[in-house]
Amino acid sequence: MDCMEVKALIAYIDGGTGSLIVQAAIAIVLGVGTTVKIYWGSIKKRFSKSSDSSKAPESDEA
Repeated sequence: MDCMEVKALIAYIDGGTGSLIVQAAIAIVLGVGTTVKIYWGSIKKRFSKSSDSSKAPESDEA
């Protein structure tokens, strides 16, 4: 019956491991932010309701 016994697991995260986790989280946030900044023009164009090519030509007649 030892295989059915549930034991408590006690884990310790030292300062180095915690620092690594914080650095990874910051790197992910900054990476996503930089990627969005670089590609913002094409993202905006893709989700805009009207594009320049679909507009009817404007006439200068008054």
